[in-house]
This record gives sequence, structure tokens and C-alpha cells, in this order.
Amino acid sequence: MEKQEKIVEIIYETYKQINFVDRYKTIYPKYRFDLGTIMSRMNKKENLNVMKDLGYKFKIFTPGQHYNYEEQFGDIRLILSCQISGGMVIPYIYIYIYDKKIGAKQNFRANIGFVYKRLTNDFKQIVNVLSFRNYEDLKGIMKSVIEIYEDFKKEFLKRMEESNLLKE
Repeated sequence: MEKQEKIVEIIYETYKQINFVDRYKTIYPKYRFDLGTIMSRMNKKENLNVMKDLGYKFKIFTPGQHYNYEEQFGDIRLILSCQISGGMVIPYIYIYIYDKKIGAKQNFRANIGFVYKRLTNDFKQIVNVLSFRNYEDLKGIMKSVIEIYEDFKKEFLKRMEESNLLKE
């Protein structure tokens, strides 16, 4: 097994270790609203303020309205990215090792809805979009997503250190 495949294995094991499936099962139904009730017009600065209130300084990238929070840990870079548009949030956790993105070539997708489908082995379910009606809902979504990210980060970094995959 090559190094990239081992890293992907560690990624999925990390998601399992932090009880991601059960956590996402509780978040998803809580933030799933009819299209007619979701907040279709948002203020980008207000979106950033919601995340700032949670203690995270995200940067916005447009077009596409991706809000990114980036951290570097030696040769590992993690990016919590949330596409926030039209009252919907699509969260991603991007992983770079030696500035190389771990991705589709290694059988990994950063979209946490995809990770959920992969771990439940049910690719037909639609679970990748969290929706909100107001900024309080957005704050709840972001709080839950950030908690998952923080737990993922701690466990992933620990597992990567234990694996010795970054040693040359």
C-alpha cells in the first residue's frame, strides 16, 4: 500500500474514532428545512461575524462563497471550508500533506456529506447540505461543524504522528 492510500485509511479511521456518523446523524435532521423557509439572502460580513463569535477567523473566497479556516501543522495543512450560499452550508475538510492535496485520486472527497455516505456505505442518500433559516441556525450549524473539525484535527494529527508516514 502506498503512502497516500495509508493516509486515506487514517483519515477514514479518524472519522470513525470521533464517532462522526452518529454525530452527523443528529446534526443533519436538525438543520434540514424546506426551501421556502431558508434564508436566501445573506450578508457575507454577518456570516463571518457568526464564525468570529465562535472564536474562528474565517476568510471568504468568492465566487462560490467559500469560507475557509486554515491551519498548518508542520507538513500537514488542514482547511475547514464551508460553502455558505442561499441558506445552505456544505462543509469540507481539506487535507494537504507536503502541499499535496489528498483527494479523489486517493479515493477521498473532502465534502463531509460524502464522508458520511462512504462510512455508512449508502451513496444514494442525500445528506450533504445543511440549511438555515436565520443567523442563529447558521451559528448552530457552524458550532457543530467546528466541533467535528476540532475533534478530527486532534485525532488525525495524533494518528499521523504515530504512523511515521511523514518521516523520510
